[in-house]
Amino acid sequence: MGIRFPIIFFLFSVLLCSQSKINIKNLITKKHIYFAKNSKIPFSGSAFSFSKLTGKKILEFQIIDGEKNGTYEEFI
Repeated sequence: MGIRFPIIFFLFSVLLCSQSKINIKNLITKKHIYFAKNSKIPFSGSAFSFSKLTGKKILEFQIIDGEKNGTYEEFI
């Protein structure tokens, strides 16, 4: 058991706490619910967008179970 338990526990906790990030271009909406393309499960994670002119991040917001949640940040 020795070192296996801490390693397995660490990997398990990382998987539970990890959050997906996706470009808005890779999301679709159906009845105001966000889905990743080619997925039937509502998306949960962070959505973002980059400026076509500068390449800098211009938008980021959180999505939980396909619905916008929390702050909606726009960067200038």
